[in-house]
Amino acid sequence: MMRAGTPRPRGTIDRPMATYQNRSLERAFSILEYLGATERGLTVLEIARRTKLHRATVHRLLMVLNQLGYVYKDRVTREYWAGFHLHSFGHRTSMIARLTHHARPFLVALANEVDELVHLGALEGIQSLVCDRIATSRIVKLDRQPGEYLDAHATAVGKALLALRPE
Repeated sequence: MMRAGTPRPRGTIDRPMATYQNRSLERAFSILEYLGATERGLTVLEIARRTKLHRATVHRLLMVLNQLGYVYKDRVTREYWAGFHLHSFGHRTSMIARLTHHARPFLVALANEVDELVHLGALEGIQSLVCDRIATSRIVKLDRQPGEYLDAHATAVGKALLALRPE
């Protein structure tokens, strides 16, 4: 406890941290937890019903989470998915782990065939996420690690993914 008249250090509070709450953060995390636990896209209404939050609140929080890369909005279906930032934040979630698991034999075969480093990536917006990589005996000057985000236009994987986009 501090003596009266002693200035409190910047950023501290008088009560224990266990009693401090931030409702916006709690609501955002409830949305993230729900999206992270499902394997399909969800509409604002579905998320609002499941989290018992007002639709406007869910929409506002989803807009911020989308801007930060923690959720992804499909422009056609208007469904929200857990974004790659959320996946990397939690290390590897089931979606990326499954993708990596199923793609790995093909990546290994390709790496052995061409004797070059092979990357598996996924596109989100204008960035690509390195999901997996298979190294060979060749020395590589530039090696990307799984979980790393890169500007899609600046990498071979990103350029390949951008070239396949329907837009």
